[in-house]
Amino acid sequence: MAQEVYTAEQIRRMIWLHQQIAAGRYPSIQDHMDQFEVSQATAYKDLALLRDEFGAPVKLDRERGGYYYTETFELPAVSLTNGELLSIVVLENILKHYETTPFYLQLERAFKKITASLQDEVVVNLQSLIDTLDFRISPEPEVNLTIYAVLLSAIRNREWIRIHYFSGQKAMITIKHMAPYHLLNYKGNWYLVGYNLEKQDIRDFLVNRIMKVERTGEHFEPDPSFDLKQHQEKSVLLGGNAREQIVEVLFDKFASHWVRIENLHHTKEIIEQDDGTVIVRLKVTSLENVLRWVLSFGEHCRVLKPAHLRNKVYRTIRRMRKVYDTRQFILPDYATVEPSPTAKSNSDQPTAATTSPAPHAHSAGPVRGHR
Repeated sequence: MAQEVYTAEQIRRMIWLHQQIAAGRYPSIQDHMDQFEVSQATAYKDLALLRDEFGAPVKLDRERGGYYYTETFELPAVSLTNGELLSIVVLENILKHYETTPFYLQLERAFKKITASLQDEVVVNLQSLIDTLDFRISPEPEVNLTIYAVLLSAIRNREWIRIHYFSGQKAMITIKHMAPYHLLNYKGNWYLVGYNLEKQDIRDFLVNRIMKVERTGEHFEPDPSFDLKQHQEKSVLLGGNAREQIVEVLFDKFASHWVRIENLHHTKEIIEQDDGTVIVRLKVTSLENVLRWVLSFGEHCRVLKPAHLRNKVYRTIRRMRKVYDTRQFILPDYATVEPSPTAKSNSDQPTAATTSPAPHAHSAGPVRGHR
């Protein structure tokens, strides 16, 4: 076995070639050239590396026009240039899930920059990595890349913006004057974190609900006391801007296993009951996401406290009952309800932006600059 040190790009191409052959896809030299945009000479070198240096039983099937293994083969341990070799396999798997999306080209460019700059040497069993790491990635978030790029530019330039934001609670578009601080990805969703001038506070906004971004050309200085990590602990998933409150939810035996292992919130506390049920206790500052979380378990849980959350669940169930009231109509499982042609939504009617004075120097917000 050769003890040469191979580049991250060579290993990346060889892993792909091995996976294609092992999967019985009969990859050709042209397939390899197209996949990595390399020359024919480089493609043949990669094949020779797999066959001669690693002992892969590769043979050409002339009828299929591609290569196959004559017997079962696994990649051995090799010496690589990459202090973080794991990132190669991780990023390669992530790239597969985004191949048909607008994000693919940006991700691929970033991947190539990372692998081209790796220098530290490490010995890793490639086959073990491939077999052990399996990725179950949710569908990619629907994000308008033009809006994303404008937000990113405004953050870098520290520029005030106005966003046209679809509010789920109000079911309408509102205009918000923002000093954008960060773009944060949490559980597959992108959030804009920034100072909202109308609310005089730091707020989070789902990027896929931002319909339009207006540049103002006006500069701001971020609040130096703002800490993103502290903000995340209070706002993501179950956080908000209200006072902290304790939530207790009782789960039956059916659901208890899932809530035990669910990484729900950093304050989660499990209280085991003698009958196999469990009580989940949380300390949160917003109940909006808790309500949706509770409803997702249906009849398998019951809110114990606070009382106003229990009342919200009760009112929501009553409204749902009206929607599904079989006394009004009974539909087969495959039927759909068409909207009334006379129904007209006002969700595309933006409201006027609220004009608020700029925050003073002593406020918690950023300092307004000049054009």
